[in-house]
Amino acid sequence: MGFVRVAFGLSCSPFLLNATLKHYILKYEGKDPEFAQKLLQSLYVDDILTGGSDDDEAYDFYIKGKSRLAEGGVNARTFVSNSNNLMHRLEENERL
Repeated sequence: MGFVRVAFGLSCSPFLLNATLKHYILKYEGKDPEFAQKLLQSLYVDDILTGGSDDDEAYDFYIKGKSRLAEGGVNARTFVSNSNNLMHRLEENERL
């Protein structure tokens, strides 16, 4: 049986995290190439830095990203926006 966890703080941890995230994101390249590329370009270590042209676009990206990362065992859990309306929608969804 192989390793299933990597200790946080090891020098290889950021590389392994990034490779794992890319692996799961690339699974959607054929189904939704625009989403996959946007998510890949938005990765910075364990953060995703992106936005949308309006609240609806940003919310749709949040829903897709959260659900698709969850399929890979990643719990995306902290979200910040400068839009109060969007933050309210995100908080409502997180409560569910």
